[in-house]
Amino acid sequence: MVGWYKAENTAVDDTGNSNGTLVDGTFAAGMVGQAFSFDGVDDYVTAPAVAAQDPTTAGSLDAWVNLNQTPATAGHHMVIISKGAFGADFDIEVETDNRVHFYVAGGVRVASTTVLTTGVWYHVAGTWDSTGLRIYVNGTLDTTNPTSGVTRPQSNLPLRIGDCNAGGLDSRCTTTRPLNGLIDEAQVFDRRLSDSEVAAAFNAGSSGTCPLSAGLEADVAPRSQGDGFLLSNDVTIIRQLVVGTATPDPNTNEFQRADSAPRATSGDGLLTSADTIQARRYVAGLDPTQPAGGPMQRALPSFDVSRQASGDPAAIEKPRKLSVIASNASPGNRVTVSIEMTGRGDELAASFTLAFDPAKLSNPHVELGPDVSPGTVLTVNSGSAAKGMLCILLDSNEPVNRSTWTPKLVTITFDVAQTAHAGRTKMSFSDTLAHRSLSDAEGDLLPAIYENGVVDIFPGAPFQDESGINGVIRWPFL
Repeated sequence: MVGWYKAENTAVDDTGNSNGTLVDGTFAAGMVGQAFSFDGVDDYVTAPAVAAQDPTTAGSLDAWVNLNQTPATAGHHMVIISKGAFGADFDIEVETDNRVHFYVAGGVRVASTTVLTTGVWYHVAGTWDSTGLRIYVNGTLDTTNPTSGVTRPQSNLPLRIGDCNAGGLDSRCTTTRPLNGLIDEAQVFDRRLSDSEVAAAFNAGSSGTCPLSAGLEADVAPRSQGDGFLLSNDVTIIRQLVVGTATPDPNTNEFQRADSAPRATSGDGLLTSADTIQARRYVAGLDPTQPAGGPMQRALPSFDVSRQASGDPAAIEKPRKLSVIASNASPGNRVTVSIEMTGRGDELAASFTLAFDPAKLSNPHVELGPDVSPGTVLTVNSGSAAKGMLCILLDSNEPVNRSTWTPKLVTITFDVAQTAHAGRTKMSFSDTLAHRSLSDAEGDLLPAIYENGVVDIFPGAPFQDESGINGVIRWPFL
């Protein structure tokens, strides 16, 4: 973000790049706090020209707008945000067809199919990069212009909100285009916003958006803004976010920064073990740091994590697999369940939620298995154990499997309720809190099979033999 004019009784730019001046306009109740109020005659905001707000290869403009009068009725276009000049367009406006138009370069444009009416708040956004132009209304992609490779020279003109640079500054703007209505949360970006980022800005509604591209990928400590450095404490916080002992701050872009894997796309909308590995790579200097980007909120998995990718011969011969190993138990005693992994030797991290019946099993105690690499770090969230959910994350700087056989990743010991009825109780993997995931050394997710298991509860009474070893008398005898 290179410009953010929140209109909270001032035309200050919250990014600090170019503070504006409100000319003749006033403030009124807005979508988020206050808004700029323009009379459609001679009101606007102007901010001095700065290179940071004059992108040449990619950019975005967005704002909330509420019209008192439509352009069709007024008989002229109404500018929302304008930074352009003839041949160097970078503007978003409502034209006399009452549709939103977004211009870049020498008149390359895209127009919405949505028709704006008076007295309604709309969130509008125009985005552009080498793949073309896009326009959004209320968080949804409305129309695209696939013209590729569009670039523009810098206009070196002031930024205007509510009107264009008339008076000879912009030869395309031969007459003023004043907006009659309200504009709130006007924002300027030097990159194309993603679909999810635009949707997040709309969905934030009256709560207001956060600074969308602030900070660095994986920089989350100290919470929740980070400090501009990639250090071990960032890895610690991301571990907590993956297992759910901490949740992303909705008032900042903490989720966006924590979701750093895959690196090529600045995240995938999921907080998984892969994000822990990518954070470790940034801290160790294996990858250069990069500005925060990518999804602003949780998305659905891009592939079915419970299955192997089709067409992979290695997946058929030796599929990666995490399994709950079945155990026997009796009421009033304890039972230990192990999670085992069949891997290929390239797995550096794993995460999952384990679901169980809290009426039968409680007080889980988790330990690393005897077969994992010495440098493996275990992070556990047992805060939802009373609801039958346990979240586990393992990550290491080397493959977690140091053995040639199927290793025990973790062992989990539960108390078995005295009132637990005999029979089988399920233990299953889920994505409820921590997503099922395996990650390699590059922070890429690895598809895997996740096999659920059971604990067989048998009736019986605990006993202690002469050697002091606890046991149980079971029926039928095994």
